[in-house]
Amino acid sequence: MSKMKPNTDTLDRSQCIYRIPCECGREYIGGTSRPLNIVIREHKCNVGDGHFDKSKLASHAVEKGHKIDWTNTTMLQCEANSIHRKYKEATHILCSNNSISQPS
Repeated sequence: MSKMKPNTDTLDRSQCIYRIPCECGREYIGGTSRPLNIVIREHKCNVGDGHFDKSKLASHAVEKGHKIDWTNTTMLQCEANSIHRKYKEATHILCSNNSISQPS
């Protein structure tokens, strides 16, 4: 079974809620007004540099020694209104039984 990279158009999108899975089955759910590819790059740097004070995802990966499944990052929803995006992000987090994230 081959893995596919996320669609480039998806990675260029902004104002979205996204999911980044971990090898352990847990997932990080976040929201951003910025392009998703920039946010993913920042998460990767935080994980690689061990900056768990900057990211719950980095904290999880570093403390547990887990690998993040970057290739299966998905955009869950787009929302231009920042307040609505925060509520929708929180809803996705609360509906997930295995989220690494905390609602902001």
